[in-house]
Amino acid sequence: DIRQTTGSKKVTAKELDLAQLSSIEKFAKEFSDSYGKLDVLVNNAGVMAIPQKEVTKDGFEKQLGINHLGHFHLSSLLMPQIKVAAEKTGDARIINLSSDAHYGAVNGINFEDINSESKYDPWLAYCQSKLANVLFSKELQRRVGTSPISVAAVHPGVVRTDLGRSYFIPKDMCSQLGTVDCKGQLPEPVLALLGASLPIALLTTKSPEEGAMTQVKCSADPTLKQALAGQYFRDCAVAEPSGPAKV
Repeated sequence: DIRQTTGSKKVTAKELDLAQLSSIEKFAKEFSDSYGKLDVLVNNAGVMAIPQKEVTKDGFEKQLGINHLGHFHLSSLLMPQIKVAAEKTGDARIINLSSDAHYGAVNGINFEDINSESKYDPWLAYCQSKLANVLFSKELQRRVGTSPISVAAVHPGVVRTDLGRSYFIPKDMCSQLGTVDCKGQLPEPVLALLGASLPIALLTTKSPEEGAMTQVKCSADPTLKQALAGQYFRDCAVAEPSGPAKV
């Protein structure tokens, strides 16, 4: 679809499973074997509010594992190619998709039970993973120092995708939509109520194209060259992160 829309033959795709460290490592090797530099890395994949605790192939709580640890590992492995881009062009960027949900982790990240061994709360686990994205962006920017590598965390908005499939999509629609891991957890009356509020939702949420605008701006706007500064962005502008995100 992207090739048809852009008319470019340079678009390629490679398999990557962020829930499996070996898959991330395989992808990074294939990329480094094929490309000498990486100008922009957008860490975009994510899962939200998985009702019952699930773990990745390597035993990490799945929301933390996919939303943060997988992206952390991928970014680390691709850093040599990112540094080459920074040296050659003076402009390399890493964009981490976070969410305003990080405000929900009001007490910060529970490092004493980071893998939710003692207690699992699906929404708190999601909020903590999104806070980890913000903290990772800030710390990575600090570590690259004054190099031309620029890092940002981004809130895309509430976007009309299947990210909420664990709660918001009826089971009988899952196969029709081809949704991955769709669980259809909400009772039918609640889903009916949500359906009735659809006109309001359409006015207060974003299309996928609208949801992509902030990360596209952070990725490509020439005025933001070396200027992302590990900051948090919302609606194409710098925004204030939560208290725990400022440590």
